[in-house]
Amino acid sequence: MHTLSLNYVNTIIKGTIYGGGSKNLDNIFVDSRKLIDGTVFWTIGGERTHGAKFLKEAFGKGIIGAIIPYEYKDVYINDLKDYHHNTWILCVEDTLVALHTLAESWRRNFTIPIIGITGTVGKTTTKNMVGAFFKELE
Repeated sequence: MHTLSLNYVNTIIKGTIYGGGSKNLDNIFVDSRKLIDGTVFWTIGGERTHGAKFLKEAFGKGIIGAIIPYEYKDVYINDLKDYHHNTWILCVEDTLVALHTLAESWRRNFTIPIIGITGTVGKTTTKNMVGAFFKELE
């Protein structure tokens, strides 16, 4: 697990930071139900709702920060004032695009090949077998 600084992430996804607190991202979740104390919530939109609609619940669970769309920043600024001194938000236009941008940037740090496993049957078994093989090489 690698820890990324908030400033590093922001240089890649080019958003706006609000708030204070710990500026590291090392445990990032996109599912608000899995959030625990000290984690970061990267909100993304789903078929029915956007993760940013769960900001109050997320900060109540003790998260240190969240990546959210600009359209939800007023929830943090106005409704979550008690959290400003030890939490932050990073606002971007589109959180899914920002996540892809960060992932692409991070991937460019490595020269190792990528293995793609596709098909309709056996993907999980094949993934597990390939993983076990490479684990033996460590």
